[in-house]
Amino acid sequence: TLCVSCVVLLIVVGILVALAFMFGLYESFFFKNDGSNTTPSLPRIKDDFKTALAHLTDAVYFSSPLSVQSRALNWILDTDPLQLYPDDDNLIQRYALMVIYFTIDSSDTILDWETSLTHECEWESISCDEGNNVTEFVLEGRSSRGSIPSEIGGLSSLKRFSILENAWEGSIPSDFYELALLEYVDLSRNFLTGTIDEAIGDLTNLKLLDVRSNYFEGTLPVSISKLVQLEELTFVETNLGGPILDYVMNLTNLRILELIDNEFSGTIPSTIDSLKRLVWFKLHANMFSGSVPSQVGTLVNLDHLALSSESFTGSLPNELGYLTKLTHLFIHTTEIEGNIPTQLGMLRNLSSLDIAFNHFNSTIPTELGNIVGATSMTLAHNDLSGSIPSELGSLSGLEVLQLNGNDLSGTVSSEICELKQTGLTTFAVD
Repeated sequence: TLCVSCVVLLIVVGILVALAFMFGLYESFFFKNDGSNTTPSLPRIKDDFKTALAHLTDAVYFSSPLSVQSRALNWILDTDPLQLYPDDDNLIQRYALMVIYFTIDSSDTILDWETSLTHECEWESISCDEGNNVTEFVLEGRSSRGSIPSEIGGLSSLKRFSILENAWEGSIPSDFYELALLEYVDLSRNFLTGTIDEAIGDLTNLKLLDVRSNYFEGTLPVSISKLVQLEELTFVETNLGGPILDYVMNLTNLRILELIDNEFSGTIPSTIDSLKRLVWFKLHANMFSGSVPSQVGTLVNLDHLALSSESFTGSLPNELGYLTKLTHLFIHTTEIEGNIPTQLGMLRNLSSLDIAFNHFNSTIPTELGNIVGATSMTLAHNDLSGSIPSELGSLSGLEVLQLNGNDLSGTVSSEICELKQTGLTTFAVD
């Protein structure tokens, strides 16, 4: 009887094991292997993915197996370890990132996304919020060759986009201007072309926009005036033109305004006094004209002031003496004439004073000897006359003093000669 019971027990155990094994096969076949046991494992049909991505990519791009869009989709279908489905929340952003990845020249092996086994939020150059939405794409100083694809519009939570110091080409796609949450955009030092679209005014959350050293064309759209959150606006060596200053006077949060070496034109409006937070104000090497308004003297937070254009005229306003936080003053190659304001002597924090290649026709103010922080003073190539004031000899930190190209007379005082013992390395005078 005992043996019969043992046989029966073994049979029952065998049946249970068999059933458990069969159920395991059933489960692994019919359900995703994600531990949830709730999602039926449906066939992953390529056309369903194309439909899910249709708002980002036109179907014509999927017809070419060599397009970056096809390569990105095929990677998701055939290689991606996450094995996503068309209704997965992160499909759109993962696909958009892989399109960007495949636009980067394959010889620039700078990212390992294609072989990554992880969620895109863990990829190099990517940051996400708590909901695993991509908020930052930062690829700086890598010299990579690529472009900005229209699929970037799939990164709808993006707040920061920086490709500083690379070699990306092409124009800025219209989809880029639909990234309404963008706060920080740095496209500087690339080979981007085309125009800046009027739609840039839709990026109303922007705080920084830096597009220096690219190859754009045309004028900056008036819609730039809508970017009232901007704190830094940098257009340096971009080929852009137009009356930009008329558009930025209501951007009262601006701290940095750099518009160097472009084709910008117009005058400095008297409403410049609305930009009270400005720290850097650089306009040199453009086509600006007219006089420097006295209202510039109200920008009391300025640290850098740089103006140069052969079309600047008039005299330098005495009100510049109120800019007591200035460390750099650059007024170079203009038609400005008249006296060097004695009020410049109030700028005791000034490290560099460069007012060369103008038409100042006064004497050198003795008050310049009060600029105790000066390390460089360049007054060369003006129409200055008279003697070199001995008061400049009190500038013990002076390393550069250039007074050549003027009509100065008299002898150099012993006080100035003694500066060579305290660090003066460059002294130019006719």
